[in-house]
Amino acid sequence: MGTDALGSLLYTADGRFSVTISRRGRAGFAAGDLLGGTTEEKAPVVEGYVAYAGRYSFHGDRVIHHVELSLFPTGSEPTSSGRSNSAGIG
Repeated sequence: MGTDALGSLLYTADGRFSVTISRRGRAGFAAGDLLGGTTEEKAPVVEGYVAYAGRYSFHGDRVIHHVELSLFPTGSEPTSSGRSNSAGIG
């Protein structure tokens, strides 16, 4: 995504999370329609964006993401983790 990527990480009190990360400056579709891009236009748009969401839990000082939906479905429940911080997740 590059060093200047844009993103959002959201945690809710009821144990849900959402992650979105975008390459800065992605081109739009010529038609200006969300679903109207050509195959050639769609590939770089998808390559420049990551989104996934689901439930989170804690394991010691680590936050575990239990992915329930993703831009890139895998057919199984992938997980990711990172250290919790002083922002007080959970």
